[in-house]
Amino acid sequence: MRTLSFITTCTNRKRIVPVRGLRARAIPKASLNLLAQEWSRRITQANAVAPATELYQGRAFLEARKLAELAGAPFYIISAGLGLFCAEKHIPSYSLTVTAGSIDAIQERCNDEAFSSSAWWRMLTARFGMRNPLSELVAATRNRLWLLALPVGYFELVSDDLDQLSDAQLERVRIVGPQVNGKETRVLSACLLDVDGRLNGPDSPLPGTQTDFAQRAARFAYDTVIQRNPGGDVVSHRRAISKRLSGFRPAKRFKRQLMSDVAIMRKIRTLWDEVDGKSSKMLRVLRDREDIACEQGRFQDLFKFVQKDRNP
Repeated sequence: MRTLSFITTCTNRKRIVPVRGLRARAIPKASLNLLAQEWSRRITQANAVAPATELYQGRAFLEARKLAELAGAPFYIISAGLGLFCAEKHIPSYSLTVTAGSIDAIQERCNDEAFSSSAWWRMLTARFGMRNPLSELVAATRNRLWLLALPVGYFELVSDDLDQLSDAQLERVRIVGPQVNGKETRVLSACLLDVDGRLNGPDSPLPGTQTDFAQRAARFAYDTVIQRNPGGDVVSHRRAISKRLSGFRPAKRFKRQLMSDVAIMRKIRTLWDEVDGKSSKMLRVLRDREDIACEQGRFQDLFKFVQKDRNP
């Protein structure tokens, strides 16, 4: 009988604030290869401050941790700054992402003509002495089902790594979270469980925001089918997911504009005096008057950054 292992992504929210040198914004612009070299040097020399399970914060990671505990599953983390590692590992606090618009997006430091997150993953993990670490981890096990909770940006990060798996090995992988056409890539065609936006709707047992969608989708897939039928093939798993979602109404859509971290912080600075520097009033103004989409956890981090900048 198959047992379950669970993999999810890191988060930008940390219990311990990273030192400046371990923020992507502090690295001089360079080629992707030199960025990987410099970043890996800094990480290798940094002190570990806490186990990953304690360092990462926010609802997305909390949902992932709950699922791993509920399933009694080995728990691994994909990080754009650290590679692939067990969630119990002690790690340094850092800030690096491949999420576009973030002030610590590594692509903002890259002066190559084109940036590829999968190339960054390949160069970074090679610097840490790993070659295709995700596919090697999956391939090393036989009677194990691997559940991956991945937003689309992080799927793109590891897509080439996963593509190293054989068709037979991909049969033991289930991916939830990236809301794309499952036939666009070989890996998604073989592995994607299409939990869609109805999970955010009024009938969902696990409502939330897009920020924690992948992790909630993983819990939904586990509760719906994997817990009951871990040995089932991907077709039977997809049918069960589709049947469960069929009675759910879609979520109400809000037409708020998406903005980068830098643009939102600029707006916060502009509105600071108007709201007397109060975070609760600021968030309401951003959402209700300015029609800006900003998840609460992300807003809190950006607000604190501006606040610290104003009151050093």
